[in-house]
Amino acid sequence: MIASTQKMMITPLNQRSTYSFKNGNPIINFQIGRQDALVQGKSVYFNFKLNVVGPVGMVPGNLPLPGVTANTVVLMNERVGAWSIVDRLTISEASRNAQIEGIRDVGRVLAAVRPASVSPLDYNSTLNNKTLSATRHFITGNLLNNGSLDVSLRLADLSGFLDHGPIPLSQIPLNISLQLAPDAQVLQVDPAHTGSQMTYSISDVTLTGDLLIPDADMARKMAAQDEMAITFDSYTNVYNVQNSTNQTTSLQLGLGAVKSVFTTLLPPDHQNNITVDSFDTPNFATGQPNEDSTIDRVSFLRGSQNFPIVNELEVKEVSAADNPLTPVIKHGLRSIGRWNARLVRNTLMSPSTQCNVQSDVGFEGVPFSILSDISCTERDPLQIYGCDMDSYSGAGLDFRGTTAGLRINMDETTPTGLHSTAIARHTLIAKGQQITVVS
Repeated sequence: MIASTQKMMITPLNQRSTYSFKNGNPIINFQIGRQDALVQGKSVYFNFKLNVVGPVGMVPGNLPLPGVTANTVVLMNERVGAWSIVDRLTISEASRNAQIEGIRDVGRVLAAVRPASVSPLDYNSTLNNKTLSATRHFITGNLLNNGSLDVSLRLADLSGFLDHGPIPLSQIPLNISLQLAPDAQVLQVDPAHTGSQMTYSISDVTLTGDLLIPDADMARKMAAQDEMAITFDSYTNVYNVQNSTNQTTSLQLGLGAVKSVFTTLLPPDHQNNITVDSFDTPNFATGQPNEDSTIDRVSFLRGSQNFPIVNELEVKEVSAADNPLTPVIKHGLRSIGRWNARLVRNTLMSPSTQCNVQSDVGFEGVPFSILSDISCTERDPLQIYGCDMDSYSGAGLDFRGTTAGLRINMDETTPTGLHSTAIARHTLIAKGQQITVVS
């Protein structure tokens, strides 16, 4: 049994006063060494102070600031929050440097997962305090005015391996590496100002968590154990571009236990572009100003066959009427929520976000209160094309010898980037001196 719990605080192996993408030191490495203890993966936090500055000490000026000579509007995606600075998370076994879990394009994953599985109340309370997330652009933007901000990111909200539970460090000591994202991907500025030179950095970086100390009997059993297995779900990302109005996008996942696949959209010229939101999740667009494409039908495939939904999702009428694509929304939310029960409490998605249908108005068309803009969410769509691949067993389906496909038919479109993410089951097997991860 567990005899006691101790708190740990670890500084990076490559310790610096500040870390930033601009200055060429975007990788942060931690090690939780071999010892007779278990680390509670759910308790591990990545902590730091976030600073956003420009040339000659320019600071964000999202509100009028007395005594500041140069202000500029600097925003961060409010739904992803401070997670947007993390581009990649890698967890490996420390003594052999064998990778256990690697997640790329972290911000794009959470741009779908967070708003699909977290309520507006949590966005403006617990997440706002720890990750700078919020329901509106200006809430997160105004926080950036405060200079140095304390941030705590719970890594188990992203890592299925850490979310599994206690990990015996006597058998699996850990390396945890985080790679920072480019400034142009994290920040969004007004191109009319000198804000294009705004950058971010982090300082006072630590990793904290709980160590579970076993009693003598449990420690002896752990030392004698020669083999163990840990099963966990993790994210795998694939990027494609849709160029035509009737195109099938095939994903070579190479995974043996896929539970679901979901896709969000982003125009290619919005990637790493500091004048736009790189973590937006928009609709397909026609190329005309503020005009979305009319979606005719959506289907999901395994190989060349519709699967697991045999019938195509017919949404032309509701799309042409600018109404929510309810069949698409239902399957998109299920593709995320069913396999992320640890996160799901509610969703940010509403008719307001999807179609700019505002509900917080009185009978005369005016807001119920002057606080309505704070209580409501940003009217930006959360467009997810996703499908639960295994509604019954939960074991996942084998895609090692075939492809997962998404076919979207519409009236017209411009080239659009498709960020697809698979949720798949992985199993870590530790036997003697060998570490293997299979899917």
